[in-house]
Amino acid sequence: MAQFTRSFYLSEFYSEFDFPLAFGVERSVPNREGGTISLRLSCRHPLTLVSLQVKLGTRWSSRAPALPIDEKYNAGEWSFGQVTIPHREGQVWFKFAELAKPLRYELVVPTVEDQVAEVVRALYGKGSVEQGSTRWQEDLFTATGGAFEVALLNAIARCGLPVLFAGRLSDGGPQTPGYDLVVVDHVHLRLAAISAKGEKGGNPSNETYKNLDTQLQILRSVLPEWEITGIVAMHTPNAILGPSKQRTYMLVWGREDVEELYRADTRAQVEALLWPLSPLLLCICGGDEPKHAAAIRREQFGRDPSLHYFRDGIVKQFPQAERIVTPFNDSIAKCIEEYQNFLRSLGYAPVAEAAFGKLSRGFLYRFAGIVKNCQIQREMSGLRCKTRGFSQNEKHSVLGQGDENS
Repeated sequence: MAQFTRSFYLSEFYSEFDFPLAFGVERSVPNREGGTISLRLSCRHPLTLVSLQVKLGTRWSSRAPALPIDEKYNAGEWSFGQVTIPHREGQVWFKFAELAKPLRYELVVPTVEDQVAEVVRALYGKGSVEQGSTRWQEDLFTATGGAFEVALLNAIARCGLPVLFAGRLSDGGPQTPGYDLVVVDHVHLRLAAISAKGEKGGNPSNETYKNLDTQLQILRSVLPEWEITGIVAMHTPNAILGPSKQRTYMLVWGREDVEELYRADTRAQVEALLWPLSPLLLCICGGDEPKHAAAIRREQFGRDPSLHYFRDGIVKQFPQAERIVTPFNDSIAKCIEEYQNFLRSLGYAPVAEAAFGKLSRGFLYRFAGIVKNCQIQREMSGLRCKTRGFSQNEKHSVLGQGDENS
């Protein structure tokens, strides 16, 4: 009997796409004492956490008990929350009422970073992991000088981040003034210069800030294209550090931050401590307000004094805001070249595929929402930018339209 084969073409199939759908799962630093770990959840409309079921098991079961989702809140089209699960290897299932199939998340325990941490403990204990764990924690949480510097270096390097030693031990070392360690991220062109003070009782001295800031300026002149962060690592609790934690031009780690560094089990968690992402305040101009748009065009796209009152209120609301970012095009200009030439005349430069920005403060014309730094390139693809969620605990950067001081 003859066999017949047939070729199928894409046009013969019916496909239906419903984009964009977004659901994110981010593991937090585990609670090793309690044996739990929290997963931070985020999803975008039409998905909502109200319709989400979270369950454990090797496979999805409608009869398995669902885990509670805590700290739920909404921000624009996004929903946020977290679920706490046992800190052990296994599978977590997420089932939205809007989706036909459940989604699987693989919780890997121990992570590669945790496995390398066991090697570090063995080094400190000369073969005994238990004794080494005690000694490493003592050096990391109570020691000063070289012992603290090396313990901090090991805590970061075990996550796959190269660390340059800038301090001085008994028989050598560059002893660079201002900082002791330099963490390097080759992929994203980032540096973190760390001054490992390890002091317990108070805040860093003004001399500590001054010396580190001086060295940061040198590093930025050597590597102008890199993102460079300055960090002062202390043993002082965050509650005592107080205003020091609010500094915008450098970070101050308290005891809780050093403990979080020790407990971290992924590189991403350590990177978040070294280079925290700041939410960005989005502002858009013109378009749906023809009268205001016409007034702005007559006053060179935004120098109309009647709009300046927006600046005072927003800057007071976000006193730490420093960065201005604006879409790469706007209908208030006759063409994209005219608008971009105007931006460049004010000191703006391209910062993403569809965005211009600069480090300065300016007035804001219309508030639209919040996004994180890493979302600029994805979100600012046109004239309008949609609202995104943000954390009240994070510092803010301002995105605006123009700058009357430029």
